[in-house]
Amino acid sequence: MISLDRHHLIRKVSQEVTPMYIRLAFWTLSLAYTAALFSRTVPGSSPGTILTAAFFGAVIGFSLGGMLINRRTRKRS
Repeated sequence: MISLDRHHLIRKVSQEVTPMYIRLAFWTLSLAYTAALFSRTVPGSSPGTILTAAFFGAVIGFSLGGMLINRRTRKRS
């Protein structure tokens, strides 16, 4: 009985939780990369500017990914 409950829990986590964290990581990394690329288009941009843009892109990507995860979770319940 305990092993069946544990197996069910592991299956549920692998099917529902893992894709959410993958999606969150994807949004964070992709927007950080995009912001860094946009900051390099300005001539004479410093490395500090590129890092700041990448940081703000990561924050925006993390926020957007979190909002999309919450939206999907709300739709299921």
